[in-house]
Amino acid sequence: MNSTRILLAMQLKGWLRSGRQAVGLLLGLALAFYNLSRYVSFAAAVGAPVNPLEGLIVIGSTPHYLTGLFLGAVILLSDTPFLSKRSRYEVLRMGKKTWIRAELAYITASVFLYMLLIAAASILMLVFTVPFSFRAGYSPCMEMLAFSTSDFAVRLFHFSFPYPALVEGLPAVAAFLVTYFLNSAYFILIFCVVFIVGITCKNAAGWATGASIHIVCYVLGFLPLGVSAFLCPMFLAMPGPAAALGGIRAVAAAAGILPALTALFLRLASRREKLLEI
Repeated sequence: MNSTRILLAMQLKGWLRSGRQAVGLLLGLALAFYNLSRYVSFAAAVGAPVNPLEGLIVIGSTPHYLTGLFLGAVILLSDTPFLSKRSRYEVLRMGKKTWIRAELAYITASVFLYMLLIAAASILMLVFTVPFSFRAGYSPCMEMLAFSTSDFAVRLFHFSFPYPALVEGLPAVAAFLVTYFLNSAYFILIFCVVFIVGITCKNAAGWATGASIHIVCYVLGFLPLGVSAFLCPMFLAMPGPAAALGGIRAVAAAAGILPALTALFLRLASRREKLLEI
């Protein structure tokens, strides 16, 4: 366990001197700010205070916005499955099983930290750009987007959030937390797949598999899949579309299925030491 923590701490500290992690974070933040700027413009036009928690809720339930966050995470963890010249010595010292667990812990910690920074940045952007209030639940801006059939926001600001079931069924704080954890679970799942395939068939195959899963999920999001959408991990990661399909029960189901699926892949990945050749 100590070896796992040491390797995890070393890799996280590497963020401070690695340009790759800085680029991944900056890309994720830049795309989040760019996409959220449309909501800022809409809120300014409405002239009503917003709840700063709404920023992540909007980003995390919109497929192309979520894809922007995914691109930043891909650069952040672009060295998955972490096979390098140094890996041989780490494995000899720690053992294959411990090394794999440490790398999976790094993936998990990196995603949660990345999403935490995105969430904090989305809150700060709304706090510093428009009038805000944390006390009143959802703002009139969010309710207008969710419940109104007007194309005002789409036509003038190219922005929409057509998920009244989410706004009506979950408080803003709960929707914020659910969005954070489901988005994070989805990213961890994809990177677990990249890791499993990568240590089995080398790096390129892992990234091809992970990217293919995301692309297929993104395309399926435009099709009327009905209940079969629950077979799509990206759909499970977005509380808004889940609520639109089956109400808050569907969000609860997604909150059970996706973390369980992620935990299963983490467990499968932790048992791949026999396939690890360094």
